[in-house]
Amino acid sequence: MTDTDSNGRIVQLKTQKESLCRDLESAAQAFIGATQTFAGQELRKSVKHAVTSQHELTRRLGTNGIGPIKLELEQLIAGSPAVVLSQLNQDSLWPHRGDNFNHSNVTYSNYRTSTVSPLPVELSRAVGEILKQTGEPLLEKHGYAFVPSREVQSEEMMAAFRRYSELYFNAAAIDRELKCAEAEEGKAEAKRLWDEA
Repeated sequence: MTDTDSNGRIVQLKTQKESLCRDLESAAQAFIGATQTFAGQELRKSVKHAVTSQHELTRRLGTNGIGPIKLELEQLIAGSPAVVLSQLNQDSLWPHRGDNFNHSNVTYSNYRTSTVSPLPVELSRAVGEILKQTGEPLLEKHGYAFVPSREVQSEEMMAAFRRYSELYFNAAAIDRELKCAEAEEGKAEAKRLWDEA
């Protein structure tokens, strides 16, 4: 391969990688948006479940005691998109935001395949923490026990994550090819300099 061919291939691979990174960011934002919707729905469901399953306390509080809980719940739901954004819009959760697609860290490998959970541990944990941070204080303030939800994803979240995962796999392959092409170009340049000296 000539220097021109090598340079052209490197430029082509960089362009492909940049395009995939834009698509990856779009998929990450779709996941965050789907999680914002899910968090509000799941928060409402979790609080309602806690209030209805802990019926003795609920009966003691009556409608006058439950009314403020429902009002606070609606305020929490209204603020949940900001909480989701602050928890999930972190570079450490989205490996495409760094330049090392093939890092040996578990975070990166979870995006390739996950046999334990449909979501990588880091994302599942972040979503669960969002629900806990918003629902638990409200319930405990009124004497209810918080029971964490088993559901930490919706179908929309999973669709966005599957898209992210597919794109990540493709981008990692392009990144490996790019690194090989750059190494070959570097070797060829070093040989050329040696031969000219």
